[in-house]
Amino acid sequence: MGNRAFGAFVILGSLFLGAPCVWGCSCVGPRGREILTAHAAVFTGKATRVEYLEPDRTDVEPPIVVTFEVYQAWKGPVRRTAVLRTIYNKWSCNGYYFKEGREYLVAAARVTDDAVREASYDIGAVSLCGGTRELSGAKEDLVDLGIGKKLR
Repeated sequence: MGNRAFGAFVILGSLFLGAPCVWGCSCVGPRGREILTAHAAVFTGKATRVEYLEPDRTDVEPPIVVTFEVYQAWKGPVRRTAVLRTIYNKWSCNGYYFKEGREYLVAAARVTDDAVREASYDIGAVSLCGGTRELSGAKEDLVDLGIGKKLR
């Protein structure tokens, strides 16, 4: 193997072996006011609780229930607390990787599953590509959204 081929092998090998494996999606998703037309609930708030519904399953993206202290709402349930059911995103575009204590701009679909609705979850079905993001990275979105109903 020549020096050039060996160098290419080392570079490619380090990309696949040295870096964490990323099989997830690549997307931008809606921004600003586009988020309002695409979702049933749009709000900012702090994730005060993240509950794993199947904590022993590590081979899947587990279903989670996230409770939020709502700061400001543009659409959907306008209450001080919102409860969302989704999945903990690990590698697909579905769900989101919410962490307790962090603040988010949340863009969620309406709950369509009767069993989920009966369990009194307000909203569900967030997507990594749907506009949900940490609040610290949503400044431009918030400017474009304008003033929502303040709840805190």
